[in-house]
Amino acid sequence: MKKEVFLKNAAVLTVSSLILRLLSLLLRGWLSYQIGVGGIGEYQLILSVFLPAVSLATGGISLTVTRLTSLALGEQRETRIRSGVHRCMAFSLCFSLGACVLLDFLALPLSRTFLSGVASAHCLWILSAGLPFMSVSSCIRGYFLAMRCTIRPALCEGFEQISGIVLILLAFSLGKPATLESACLFMMAASTLSEILSCLFSILLYRGHALRFLPAHQEPYPQVGRSIRHITLPGTLSYAARNCLNMAVNLLIPMGLMQYGAGKDAALAQYGMLEGMVIPLLTFPSVFLTSVSSLLIPEVAQSMAAQNRPGTRAVASRALQAALLFSIPVTCFFFLFGSPIGTLFYGRSEAGEYLRMLAPLTPLWYLDTIVDSLLKGLDQQTPSFLYNTLDAAVRTALIWLLLPKFGLQGYIAILFLCSIGNAFLSLHRLLKVTGAPIRWRRWVLIPAGCCLLCGEGMIRLLGAAPPETGLFLGLPAAGLLSFLLMKHFHCFARVKPG
Repeated sequence: MKKEVFLKNAAVLTVSSLILRLLSLLLRGWLSYQIGVGGIGEYQLILSVFLPAVSLATGGISLTVTRLTSLALGEQRETRIRSGVHRCMAFSLCFSLGACVLLDFLALPLSRTFLSGVASAHCLWILSAGLPFMSVSSCIRGYFLAMRCTIRPALCEGFEQISGIVLILLAFSLGKPATLESACLFMMAASTLSEILSCLFSILLYRGHALRFLPAHQEPYPQVGRSIRHITLPGTLSYAARNCLNMAVNLLIPMGLMQYGAGKDAALAQYGMLEGMVIPLLTFPSVFLTSVSSLLIPEVAQSMAAQNRPGTRAVASRALQAALLFSIPVTCFFFLFGSPIGTLFYGRSEAGEYLRMLAPLTPLWYLDTIVDSLLKGLDQQTPSFLYNTLDAAVRTALIWLLLPKFGLQGYIAILFLCSIGNAFLSLHRLLKVTGAPIRWRRWVLIPAGCCLLCGEGMIRLLGAAPPETGLFLGLPAAGLLSFLLMKHFHCFARVKPG
């Protein structure tokens, strides 16, 4: 892909994702005032039970469509693309209907055992109706990414999220839910309806794009079933296994906190604060990387298909450099300015303390996003599946063993241990496959020193100012000074892999 086209597509995805995730953060802040931190915890628990079904419905199908379409483009066989996309849609619809039936069957026993009873089961039944629509949307998104068309999927995602937010606001203003159960029902109904509307909008955009850019003549895509088995099934199993284990983790956390001595409401509040408020805020800046990571899949897939190993190595090296040079400053600024950021978004000082505590994890999470995308594009989805499953399994076992003894501090220690292990395994595999170099001094040590020095200097300079003033003035100033220092030390210089 030409550099200009790649940058344009990355910019479109970044801006759209930035706006949407900011709206999502603001919605969470508003909901925390409407239903409380404990309500956020209950809402997060219901979603954690729903996510394994989403994995079965969508799984690796988007990656499969992207890979098949990219290969057809690389071989100049555009007449195969429609056939490949439609076969993938049929496959994903079958899986999504199966996931819908499975979730409907398990909703009541899971809700009675781990959630708030029948009311939570009603929420899961409502959410299950959106699974087939999610699977179709996932296929269409994979097609658009392979065609290097980012505006249309950005429009679909924006339509879905904005319509969901509008529906939630309308439900709360018109319905005025009196209980947490009714509030959750309103939110899940709004989410499902927005998925349906977004799917219909995606289909319209796909048909228009295919009529305009694909040949009228079609031919069957050879060995689609084999490709689906090879690409989709490992991805689907990976997502499903990981989300099942993550569901176990999320259900075990409140139970472990209660065994440690917290009451049910306090346990849900602690869980909601950490998983529903602090971690989404820490991962919010990663929108700048997730947009690029989705575009890396077709980029490295076509490079691999052309057996261009130096080109693959160069793409991997530049992606790792961008991930580290972005995530290290974010980590430092969350650590230094976490308290006013938490107060600004959620009005709670304890949120800021947790932001500072978990800030060192952000480079691992951000880097893992890029590395996973590169591995998928390099046909390394099976090792990625094994690493992610191992991470979730170890996390589940440690939470079951340690949380009742050490409480929330034990969970934070588990987060550090598992995040380090998963990032190490994935990065080691990528470096082995591509041979891409990492410049630890220029990409990690120097940026960290520059950002900590500039950030601490601005805090001391504005020490007498209110926290909000220090945040809005000190953070941009520290960022600019850090950028200039990093540029002076040649941190942004392009590496030519040997």
